[in-house]
Amino acid sequence: MRLLEITPRASGYAGARTLAVVESQREETGKNSSQETRYYLSSQGPGEITREKMARMIRGHWGSVEINTHWRRDVLMGEDGTRSRCAELIVNLALLRNALLALMAEELGGKNQVAFKEAVQRRPSLALRLLRSH
Repeated sequence: MRLLEITPRASGYAGARTLAVVESQREETGKNSSQETRYYLSSQGPGEITREKMARMIRGHWGSVEINTHWRRDVLMGEDGTRSRCAELIVNLALLRNALLALMAEELGGKNQVAFKEAVQRRPSLALRLLRSH
């Protein structure tokens, strides 16, 4: 990982002061290798952030995305089971799932989402009540 000092103007993002460049190479047995470069911005200056801290922040961000977004959309809404290849349908279903997850989060206030889903499957009137209340 390389940390480079940048200006917000150069990056196009207000507050951006450090550009992290992460290069990775993947080699699979019996297959071609591939190289990938990823870029991350930070509002901390190069003197304020170490490579280790930046790596923790990147892993934390993607871990949060996986747990808070993908897991909920897949486990609660079955997103990975979508078989359609129609881009418009996939986008519309994702928007509906996000809206439903937002409503659930408001309704539950941190309570068990899986239990709520199971309750709604048993009594669909709960879902209708939730939709009517908003």
